[in-house]
Amino acid sequence: MKTKHWFLTFFFIVAVSASGNAQWVKQSGGLPSTWLVGDAIDAVGPSAAVIAVRAAPAMMYMTSDGGAHFRALKDPSAFPDLPVDVSMTDTLHIWVVTPSRILATTNGGTSWQQQFYDTTQTQFFDYVKMFDLNNGVAVGDANAGKQPAILQTVDGGAHWTNMNTSSLPNMVSGDMWRRIDFVNKSVGYFYTSGGSDNPQKTYKTTNGGASWSPVLSGGGTILRFYNEQIGFERGGYPLPQIYRTFNGGITWDTIAVNNAQPGWGNDIEFLPGNPARVWYTDYNNLLFSSDTGRTWSQQVIDTGKVFGRDIVFTDATHGWLLCDNGRLYRTVNGNQIVSSVGNAEAVVPSGFQLEQNYPNPFNPTTNFEFRIGNCGSVSLKVFDVLGREVATLVNGMRPAGVYKVRWDASSLPSGVYFYRLQAGGFTQSRAMVLMK
Repeated sequence: MKTKHWFLTFFFIVAVSASGNAQWVKQSGGLPSTWLVGDAIDAVGPSAAVIAVRAAPAMMYMTSDGGAHFRALKDPSAFPDLPVDVSMTDTLHIWVVTPSRILATTNGGTSWQQQFYDTTQTQFFDYVKMFDLNNGVAVGDANAGKQPAILQTVDGGAHWTNMNTSSLPNMVSGDMWRRIDFVNKSVGYFYTSGGSDNPQKTYKTTNGGASWSPVLSGGGTILRFYNEQIGFERGGYPLPQIYRTFNGGITWDTIAVNNAQPGWGNDIEFLPGNPARVWYTDYNNLLFSSDTGRTWSQQVIDTGKVFGRDIVFTDATHGWLLCDNGRLYRTVNGNQIVSSVGNAEAVVPSGFQLEQNYPNPFNPTTNFEFRIGNCGSVSLKVFDVLGREVATLVNGMRPAGVYKVRWDASSLPSGVYFYRLQAGGFTQSRAMVLMK
């Protein structure tokens, strides 16, 4: 065996709890004591977030310090009607859709500019998402006898172009942003109401909204995609069930969520970098899955109903949960119990799991993460496409915990490689691509 350059970084300390629940902390600094509805939230980095709520006198609040302090965004006269959805790319640049308008700020909300207002194209915006400072999409319901407005911008909203001139006549979302999701400028999904569909259908576009094709009949109250291929829809009522696809809607499977209380679904959120970890919320439930939706566990954050509306995570640990009735929560540990001791994390995993390496493809370093549920002999090895072992990253006894390993493959040629975790009777392998 040739031993390649590699180095390990372990993040592990004695476990602090057997619970897998995240630690959600209620935020209140500078926020109104209550609001009726929490409409939308977006966030960037570990500490910045903006929320749109139905409260007086202000309707939008922003924090840059992890929720310690919120400030009302200025110029409330810029909002002639209630915010529906919000998207931010940094603490200065924020976009908002109200029922009839697209508004934006370039100074953190001190002032706002109207970017779009044309009720002949749509009278109700449902959705806005900016992929960066220049590129974004906004979606509005169809006016009677027309089609939904699928607007694209390539200049930060200075100009918005309607991509849809003939598809989905008379279709609307039937809700707000929950039934629309664009994963990039080209690929988007839309669960529609209205029109002639019976039953309702989910449609997909691969050309930025110019044309749409049905991918699911039935669908549900929430539609959320991790990327172009992996996506969930929440169906079923009163108990939720999850429609799940791994091939961009070509095929779907259905998972019953039997441990949930009846409720109308409001949001699904994948943790960035790992589609196996998923959050779900509605008025009665906050659920977490660590196996891409196959099983779900109830998460307790407060007494009584959750009243959950919108979840956003900016990385694997930092997330926000916006609820009705004046509630906003933040977590800094995602789905793990974390106790900082030096530079370490303390985690009690519930089983064994080998995550997909990141980044992937990579050049020349990449990171591995794996979980072991009890103490035992552990090995993590890398093989080439011929099955030859090219590196041993872990080999020996390890206590239960979550481990992170960084590997330098600078001496290896480009190509496909496989890495395999063996822990007790557990074995899992994954593929990765070294691209130089």
